[in-house]
Amino acid sequence: MKINFDHKQYPEYLLFTAICNSGATLSSISRFVIPFVTFRIVGYCNGLICGTVCYGRTIYLWNPSIGKCKTLTGTSLPVKAADTFKSALGFAYHSESDDYKIVRIVGWLKQNVIEAEVYTLSTDMWRRVEVSLESLRRFGADNSIFTRLGGQPQFVNGALHWSIGTNDQFWYLSFDVDTERFGEIMPPPGNHLEGFLTEFKGLLALVVCGQDGRSWAMLYMGNEGVWCGRVLG
Repeated sequence: MKINFDHKQYPEYLLFTAICNSGATLSSISRFVIPFVTFRIVGYCNGLICGTVCYGRTIYLWNPSIGKCKTLTGTSLPVKAADTFKSALGFAYHSESDDYKIVRIVGWLKQNVIEAEVYTLSTDMWRRVEVSLESLRRFGADNSIFTRLGGQPQFVNGALHWSIGTNDQFWYLSFDVDTERFGEIMPPPGNHLEGFLTEFKGLLALVVCGQDGRSWAMLYMGNEGVWCGRVLG
């Protein structure tokens, strides 16, 4: 499915769904008017779309096919009024329990503290989850202010993935939707700050563009904990 917003041709915010044809063209399947302003899509699964406004403070679960929407504004995390923050969201379907989960990560910049919570649709409740990783403990001990948190999350092999780091270093956070535990993945050797995460043939992939103009996909072999390079073209 391809999601595209056409702001210039139409006065409304529109959501298009389309399929890719063999001739590198698209065939439109449906078109819906988005009932929100400054709406950012977090993820989508089984026709259900998770989106947000106001940097994750308000979250929507929207089913455009039946025109229903659920608004989530509550939180289990205490508000630190004197601090500024960065936030990241993730949306996934948990097949074992036939349930949908939303993960919210909040990083408080002045305190160098990262907290997280999980929302499950079946209970309609937020729960705090522990973020206890060696990389984050080193991070706080160095008193480094993180400048990178989030990006478009990727759901691969039952886990959500985000990037996190400072101006000098970065790595990836993972969240297992089944066990509800966080993990860490160190990046491949080299400077790949301009790359982006995606899914490629069932594996987590970091796509980067080389100086020769060719694209490379660094594939993460989760069982072995190593990255392998592959030229895309």
